[in-house]
Amino acid sequence: MPTGTVTFFDGSTFLGTISLNSSGKATFKTSGLALGSHTITVSYDGDSNFFASATTTPPLTQTVNQAATKTTVISSANPSRFGQPVTFTATVKAVAPGSGVPTGTVTFYDGTTPLGTAQLYGSGQATISISTLSVGRTRSRLRTLAMATSPPARRRRH
Repeated sequence: MPTGTVTFFDGSTFLGTISLNSSGKATFKTSGLALGSHTITVSYDGDSNFFASATTTPPLTQTVNQAATKTTVISSANPSRFGQPVTFTATVKAVAPGSGVPTGTVTFYDGTTPLGTAQLYGSGQATISISTLSVGRTRSRLRTLAMATSPPARRRRH
């Protein structure tokens, strides 16, 4: 049984070196691949009984897709009075097995009327403050254009 190590690459980019287990297998786990297509190859370093070798064609093509997201919105004052400033906060989170903090923008709506667009910041949240809501029930709706959203998510909150 071969012993030693196997080195993993994404194209020419080094990913890591893993020791072979007692079955002659090496398993490399990562969550660090960017969106898109990756050409994964391996190289066996050899040992005293076995020559070194590298991946033959075809190499593994690993595709990383955008993660699904869940978007929620809360209001700083519900109900509110006419003319009262209200802050809406949207939170966008990756849905497992996706991970990371989404980036991009969130557009806030009252029904079909856009209220404003805000950038997601480090915690996956975006806020807008407005004091021009009309009297009556407001139907808040979000359109999230985030790095981890495909297609843009739409969520309704009352």
